[in-house]
Amino acid sequence: MDYRRQRGAGALAGVVVATLVLAAMAVGGGAAAAAPGPFTTGTVFHDRSAPVGLLPPVTSPAGAATERSIIGTDDRTQVSDTTGFPFSAIAYLELYDASNTQIGSCTATFVGPDVLLTAGHCLWQAGAEGFTKHIRVVPAKDGALEPFGSEYATDWWVPDDYINSGGNDLFDWGEIRLPDTALTLLTGGWMQVAVLQTATLEERRFTPAIVGYPADEPPATMWGDSVPAFDSVEAHYLDYAIDTAAGQSGSAIWSLNPAEPYFGFVVGIHTSGGSPGAVGAAAADNRGTRIDEALLGDLLSGCDQMGCTLAYVVEPATGIPAGGSMPVRVAVAGVSRD
Repeated sequence: MDYRRQRGAGALAGVVVATLVLAAMAVGGGAAAAAPGPFTTGTVFHDRSAPVGLLPPVTSPAGAATERSIIGTDDRTQVSDTTGFPFSAIAYLELYDASNTQIGSCTATFVGPDVLLTAGHCLWQAGAEGFTKHIRVVPAKDGALEPFGSEYATDWWVPDDYINSGGNDLFDWGEIRLPDTALTLLTGGWMQVAVLQTATLEERRFTPAIVGYPADEPPATMWGDSVPAFDSVEAHYLDYAIDTAAGQSGSAIWSLNPAEPYFGFVVGIHTSGGSPGAVGAAAADNRGTRIDEALLGDLLSGCDQMGCTLAYVVEPATGIPAGGSMPVRVAVAGVSRD
C-alpha cells in the first residue's frame, strides 16, 4: 500500500563546555517561527480533564515504549545534573490510559516555548486504546527529583498518515502542547528542529547524540550516548550505533559537536531499535526518523492546529553559512514523502 503525504509550508564528552554555547543559541532562537497555515494534515487529541498549572514533584515508576537495544558495549552515561541546558529541555513523559493507570513512559524534547517533540507511538497506538489519554510532562526529571515541577499536556498531535497506516514508522512522530509557557520559563529554553542537507548529516564530525529516559536504568533517570557520525543517512531515516533502551522512544537526535554551527540542532527522532530491512552492519543499528522538509511541514501543521509555536531552521542547498551563524528560518514549500 502506498501512503503518500502532501505537505505545505561514545559518551557525552564536551557537553559541559558546549552547554553554554547551546544555551546562547536557545536564547537567540527564542523568537520561534510562527507556523503558516491553515493545515488539516493531522489529528489532535484534547485532554479536557488535564489539570492547569504546575504540579509539585511526584515519584512514579518508569514504563516501557521500545525494546532495549545495546550495540556491543553499553556506552551510555548518566547525566548527573539534569537542570543545566540543554538537558533541562529534555522531558520524561508519563503516559496514562482513560482509567489514569500509567501504561508506559517516553522521552520528549522542548522545541518551542509550549511544544515538545516525541514519537508518534508514544501518543497513539493501534487498537482499542488509540490515543494516550493523559500525559504528564516532567522536564529534567532525575529519579524522584523533579526540579522544575511538571504539567499535564492539554493537546497532542500525530499525522493522519500514522493513524491511517496503523502505525507505519515512516510517519512515527508527534507533538505535545502544554497549556502555557511556565515550564520553559523555568527550564531556560528549548532546542531547534533542523532540516539539514545530506552532506552535512554525513560529516564524520557530526557527533549525533541521544539523551533520554531508559527504563533499564534506575527509574526515571536521564542517560545519553553519542557517536562520531551516523552509520547511514537515508532519505527518511537515520541509522546509528547509539545505545538506547525502552523509554527512550521520542528522544531527539541532535548534534553534540560544539565546534560546528549545527551544534544542538535536532535532526531526527529516535523511534526504534534495529534498522528494519537494512543489511550488513546497519542491520544492527538503532534507527530514527530523519527530519526533512515534509516532516517539518507536518510539525508546523500540528502547531497550527494546536496553537503552539515551533523553533526551526532550514539549511540552504549551499550549506550552513560560515562563521557559526544560524541558518535562516524559511517557509516550507509544498513537498511529499513517499
